[in-house]
Parts: sequence; C-alpha cells; structure tokens
Amino acid sequence: MATDEKIVIKAGDLESIQGVIKLGNLPLPVKTGYILARLIKKISAEAKTYHEERMKLVYQYCDRDEKGEPVLMNNDQVSVRKNMAIFNEKLAELQRIPVELSLSKIKMDLIQIPDGSLSAVDFIQIEPFVEIAEIGHGD
Repeated sequence: MATDEKIVIKAGDLESIQGVIKLGNLPLPVKTGYILARLIKKISAEAKTYHEERMKLVYQYCDRDEKGEPVLMNNDQVSVRKNMAIFNEKLAELQRIPVELSLSKIKMDLIQIPDGSLSAVDFIQIEPFVEIAEIGHGD
C-alpha cells in the first residue's frame, strides 16, 4: 500500500539502496511487492544516472600522467589527489540535488517484515521510501 507522500531524496542517498533491495527480496503481499518492485526500478534508474554523473566528475578532475591519461592508484581507482578540493565540492553539489521518484512511500506494518531479515542499517536505508507502522497502527 502507498501513502500520499511523494518520495524526494538527495542524489547522494541513491548510493545506499541495499536495504530497499533486501526488503524487495522478502516474501511480501502481492500489492506491496509490486509497488516495491516499481520503486526499486525507479531508484536503480536514478542511481545509474547519478553514477554516470559522478564518474564524469572523477574523470574531469582526476590526476593525469604525461600522456594525459588518468592516473590509477593501486586499487585501480582513478586518483584525484591534485584536484581533491574542487572534486569534493562538485561531488557534494551533485549529492545535494533533490531527486523526486514520482512514487509515493510504501506503507507497511512492521509485522510484514520477518524478524532478523533486516538490520538496523537496512531500516535506516529504507526510511525515505517506506513508512513502517507498529503492529495495529497501520491503515
């Protein structure tokens, strides 16, 4: 079941959607599962766009070798040490962009979530997307 409250998050929050995906893998009522599947698709599409824009910033501000190629660190990630301040500023700007998912929050009773299936971190991650009511307090 969905609420009337539209979901608006910051672009940077798109990096923390594992809790929503975990919730989507649980056995849920058909309608709730369907609404959650739609939400996961929207989040995934927005997360892809966010990641693409983040990578543009990485390559724009990365360190370059004498041939103009990005400098890779030991873990095969691109180095941005020389331009770290401006990169962090631009990344923070990207992360603050509001993202409206044009879907309403999903309303669930706590009893629908099996004990031990979600961690405290998962509950924090699903909070922007799901309104959880205590047993007997949901609509």
